[in-house]
Formats: sequence, C-alpha cells, structure tokens
Amino acid sequence: MIFISHEEKSNLKDTLVYILDPQGNKTRKQEYSKNESVSIQARENHKRKQEQINNLINTEWVSEEEIQIKKQELYPEYKQIISLKREYDKIEDFKDGFALVGLGRKWGFINTKGEEVGEIKYDWIGNFKDGFAMVVSEGYYWFIDTKREQVGEIKYHWRGDFKDGFGKVGLGRKWGFINTKGEEVGEIKYDKIEDFKDGFAKVKSEGKWGLINTKGEEITQIKYDDIVDFKDGFAKVKSEGKWGLINTKGEEVGEIKYDWIWNFKDGFAKVELNNKWWIINTHGEEIVEPKYDTVWDFKDGFAKVKLNNKYWFINTQGEEIAEPKYDGHVEDFKDGFAKVELNNKWWIINTQGEEVIEPKYSKISITKEWSNLIAMIRTKETNTLHKRFLKKVEPEITEVQ
Repeated sequence: MIFISHEEKSNLKDTLVYILDPQGNKTRKQEYSKNESVSIQARENHKRKQEQINNLINTEWVSEEEIQIKKQELYPEYKQIISLKREYDKIEDFKDGFALVGLGRKWGFINTKGEEVGEIKYDWIGNFKDGFAMVVSEGYYWFIDTKREQVGEIKYHWRGDFKDGFGKVGLGRKWGFINTKGEEVGEIKYDKIEDFKDGFAKVKSEGKWGLINTKGEEITQIKYDDIVDFKDGFAKVKSEGKWGLINTKGEEVGEIKYDWIWNFKDGFAKVELNNKWWIINTHGEEIVEPKYDTVWDFKDGFAKVKLNNKYWFINTQGEEIAEPKYDGHVEDFKDGFAKVELNNKWWIINTQGEEVIEPKYSKISITKEWSNLIAMIRTKETNTLHKRFLKKVEPEITEVQ
C-alpha cells in the first residue's frame, strides 16, 4: 500500500492522488485532484512498481536510502513514498512524523518508514497538548509523549490534559498530578483539582479548598470555601462567607472579614464591608477608616473617595486631601493637579488640596505646552478661552564664550 500524507498531498497540484493495496485495488482512503478515476493501466503500473519495491525491501543488503531512491524514481510525482508493512482499516494523515492507524477497534501509530511505533492496542487516543496525549486501553488512562512512548504507569481510571508540565490523573474517585516523567506529584487523594497556574494548584477535599505547590506540598490548610488565583503575589480566599488574602507562602495577610476584596494595584487594594469601602496595604493593614461609600484606585499617589455624595481625595498614608465638598465630577491627579466640580463650576486643586483656580469656570482642561503645565479655561458668560500657567518653566540661559 502507498500512503501519501496531508502535507505531501498539498504539493501534488494536479497530479492524481491515490492509494492502492498490493493487488492494485482501490482502498477506502483516496483523493483526486480533478475527479479523475484510477484506470486499469494505472493499477497495473502500480502493481509492477510495488513488486520492484518489495523485492528491494526483502533484499538484506539493500539499504533504506537505496530503497527511497528507487521509490523516488518509480514515483517522481510524489515527495515521499511510504510502504506500509501490513493492511490497516483506518489511516489518518501524518503529523509530526507519525500517522494514526486503526485495526478493528484498536489504534496505534506508524512512522514515516511505515513501521509501527509500539503496539496497536489503544481504545482511544486524544489530541496532543503541551507535548502529551491521553490514551485509553482496557478501561485505564495514561499518557504518551511526542515520541509515542508511554509516560507513567498504566493504572489510572481518569485523566486530564497536561498543562504547564503537569497532568491530572484519577484513581477511583480521587485525583492528583503527575509530571512529565510520569512521576506522581504529591498524593492522589483529592476530590477535585484544578490546573497549575503560576506554580500553584487549587485542590479540594471534603468540600474545602487549599493550595499545593509544584512539589505537591500543601502550602495552606484545606479549609477555604473558595480561592481566587494569585495576582501580584496574593490570592483571595473565602471562609464562612468572608474574604481575605494569603501570600505565596500560604500565610494569611490581615483578617478574613471582608465582603469583597479587589486586586492590589500599586501596593494597595480596595475592600468592602457592610457597604462601606476602605483600603489596605500589602501587610493587610487598613490605611483609612471604613467609612466611604466608594473608593477608587490610587493614581499618582492619590485616590478619589466618596461619602454622602461628596467627593475628595486621600493620599497613600490615608490622609484626606481637600475638603469633602465637591458634588460633581472629580478627575484623577495629573502632574500634581486635579480638576474638581462644585455647583456646576470647575476648580483646580494641587496635592495639598489647595484651590489654585477659582471656582467660576464652565470648562477647564489641563495640558502641557512645551515644558509648561497650563490650564485652558472657558467662562460660560463670554465663552472666552483663557490660558493660565500652573507650572511655568523658565528657559535656561547658557552664556556663550
């Protein structure tokens, strides 16, 4: 039989592509580039060519290289000719140097020499993912690598894909991990496991969650109701309906008491409890009182806060900047200044909370002009545009000798 891989077919263009068994009969797998049929003469020619190739194969002193050269002479239209050692019920296209073949209800692989790689014994073979594929035989699951060699013991009742160097395996109703050598990482004892991410995997036992590292060591107790993946060195954990934080050592950072925690940003995280917001640092310390209706992320060292429909700012020490009186739009600080609104009028304040532009303008924008920071302001009454310097950089004068 001659088998042409998918990649090779793409190079044939208008050439007739066909697969014939040693008797010259058409097989189940064949393609035609122009809906042509295989003529009797083509079958006879194929039979003669196959006889010549088989004679070379059965001659001990003829090398594989010489056989390939002869095949190329006999079939110059094909990039490569693969002579199979026996008939198969099913043949899939070659991929990475191997083709999936079926005999009855069993599956296996052949290489580009037509040789079988291992036994044709699998009930099912999955797709390769991260260099490994799942296989099933006689009710057991295991893995094979890209060389189609067995990885791990043939004993697992369940399996999951490899990801980041670890594959999920199950024994009975319990789950665990194996590495790329097929070695078990920790114990196969958990009710549920999730893939490793950033060096940690979530595991569940008796309804509670914990974390293990890539050595299979439990870095936390299996005691949490929920765990959210690590980000910036911290993972959110839930216990008895409340949220807290742990670090990459599995240590709890601060108390587990909040209704929700946002991710850290620039070393600070927003937290909420009983509809009030405040901010904690990476040590779990609360840097402001739990009194605000809303808190925004820090930007340039300042965060907007809201209480009773009034807006103002706090710094990274939790100190309030400016009076809590602004009732409209409040923008983040930019280059040391922020726009604030009160009674439909715009102001500008500095980082000490001082109002540097009086509250009488209908529109203000902060921009840069060369090295100068300026405010472009417009009055509603006259619709006149004015320019006010916020920071004026005097040019350096260098004396020329």
